[in-house]
Amino acid sequence: MSGCVRRLIFAPSLAYATLLVACGGGGGNLGPPPPTMSPSTAPPSTPPTAPPSTGPGTTTASGVLVDDADGSPLPNVPVALAPWTAGATPIPETTTAPDGTFAFTAANGHYLLVIGNNVVADTTAATIHDNVMLTGGTQMLKAPVLPMFPTIAVPLWETNGDYRIAKLNAQTEVPCIQAFEAFRTTNNVPQVVVDEWLIENVRGIRAWAVAGFPKPSPPNGGGITSFGDGSGGGAPGSTCSIILSPGLALTPQSKDARVIWYGGFYSSMTGGAEEYPFDPRVYVDPVGLWP
Repeated sequence: MSGCVRRLIFAPSLAYATLLVACGGGGGNLGPPPPTMSPSTAPPSTPPTAPPSTGPGTTTASGVLVDDADGSPLPNVPVALAPWTAGATPIPETTTAPDGTFAFTAANGHYLLVIGNNVVADTTAATIHDNVMLTGGTQMLKAPVLPMFPTIAVPLWETNGDYRIAKLNAQTEVPCIQAFEAFRTTNNVPQVVVDEWLIENVRGIRAWAVAGFPKPSPPNGGGITSFGDGSGGGAPGSTCSIILSPGLALTPQSKDARVIWYGGFYSSMTGGAEEYPFDPRVYVDPVGLWP
């Protein structure tokens, strides 16, 4: 793929704005350089390999998991690792403690960290998928800080390195997930898992829209976190299936088996957006901000 076009549709209460963002390799102006991310999550610009270890052959990694709604600890949540290889099955490592902390020991290397249910078509909560490099010794894993939207405040736990999981909204997010899953089934491609970073990003887009798109523009022209298409079409309705889903048929990426994660929302009062990037383990993201 050489690029993408995100279409975000917003309702009449927001003067019915349509935001177009060209992105990707040669796909258009990406805006200012992306912000610096945590070393544990920053995606490289070329296919990565694990660096030589300067410590022991294993890493004892730890982190903290909270509820994205209020920052409270999330206990008994599964934590797994998979090699940074497309199709690799995550192997359970541990579960979070009552205070939301977790720790495990694994061989040094490049991994996909998975925290949460990681279940296709789960409509209760998102799942964390993070790009981590274990380099030896003791290592504190830090969650990424996503691109910020002008004047939109985010809670402390989205900026201090805590991992967090969002519960999904039954009115504004679940219909989007169900519509996308149905579209994928109709087109004979696998269904997807709802991703935490994508959910956080589309929620940020929504807040930015509600605030009237304050300037300056967010990083990468619209707060885009990834080579991910947002789709929209038609007049404002009540769910994603009415306003956003019709555009999926026009987007080849939506029918591609390399798409394995999703985030989306739609409200008849505030419009909507959705993202469904390729698996970053098989496609080097030209935007370079996610996961």
